[in-house]
Amino acid sequence: DDNMNYGSCDLKDSCIDMTLDESYHYTEFQKNVYTNNDLLSKALTNSGISENEGIDASLPYDFIDFGCDPLIYGDRSVKNIKYNRHDGTSSQICYDSEMNNYSVQNGLSNVTDALNGNEIKFTNCFVLFADSVIYDNSKCSQMVMDTVGGGEGFYFSQGGILRINWTATQDGVMNFTLDDGSKLVINRGNVYLTFLKTSLKDKILFE
Repeated sequence: DDNMNYGSCDLKDSCIDMTLDESYHYTEFQKNVYTNNDLLSKALTNSGISENEGIDASLPYDFIDFGCDPLIYGDRSVKNIKYNRHDGTSSQICYDSEMNNYSVQNGLSNVTDALNGNEIKFTNCFVLFADSVIYDNSKCSQMVMDTVGGGEGFYFSQGGILRINWTATQDGVMNFTLDDGSKLVINRGNVYLTFLKTSLKDKILFE
């Protein structure tokens, strides 16, 4: 019943660091800020996290079968995707044609692994568009993306670009589909996903 004090530890280069094994694609969310308990509960629900045992959260897409050639959607001439966020900061997704992966830069910083600080390379990238909701309290206003419902988006992989549709329920079940209603199939590997305001949909630059 007594308090226990634990010293901090450095996980870099430790056996816990799964990024040292090429068979793992590990990362973690670094910043998720919500204004109250209701928003936090909603965020957990939208992420597919359930408090009920025995309920499996399904991925919104299907992975390509093992051993198959990578899928290439659309035109492969685009190397950089640039866009501005609601707070005015600029972001870009850059494609490396030699390695067939993407690096992501938010503002002046590249997306890195929280465990070791290394830049993360992504096999798949999603940019999804959603309406936004403004929550006010006594101190400030905060914009939160309304990720229940649906909208449009882009899928990037192997240098290709594909327009997709997404839907999400209150229970956190999310699906990515093509225009014909079929479920999106993506290449095997890790995934970067970001939401943008619907009003920014026509302001993305493809270079």
